[in-house]
Order: sequence, then structure tokens, then C-alpha cells
Amino acid sequence: MAADGPWSAFVGSLSDDALGYLSSLLNGVNPVADVLRRSALEEEINTAAMDTVGDVVVETGSMVEDYEDDLRAALTRLGGGPSSS
Repeated sequence: MAADGPWSAFVGSLSDDALGYLSSLLNGVNPVADVLRRSALEEEINTAAMDTVGDVVVETGSMVEDYEDDLRAALTRLGGGPSSS
């Protein structure tokens, strides 16, 4: 699926902290040790995802694998995307 439309709207609606968290997860790193902070970031991310793409994209510190390619492409378009390695 192309990273336009709802995916671009989704990443465009996130705070810098949420974008950084999402990018880190896509690179296989969970940078937030504080459970409450992680929960707040995931809530922001998933609320925006539900509003734009119709599903959650993060579950308990992990990316939902089905959406990784869409998220990588949308983040790359935004200019802060993770590497695809």
C-alpha cells in the first residue's frame, strides 16, 4: 500500500516525541523504559492511527507487523523515516 492519504495524515498528526518513538520501534528499539511514558506515547499513536487509518499500529511496545512498510514509507516521506535495514 502506498504511503499517501491516511498514512501521511497519520504521521503528520503525531508529536515529535511520538514520531521518534515510532521510528525507534521500526528500527527494533524500544527507547522508553518508563511504562507510563511509553503508554502515553502509544495511546497518542494509536488514537491518531484509529482516526486516520482505522486500526492501532503499536501494541505493548511493539509495532503491528502488518503496517511496518506503510509506516516506513510515510515516515520517509515526512523526512524522518527509519532506515529499512
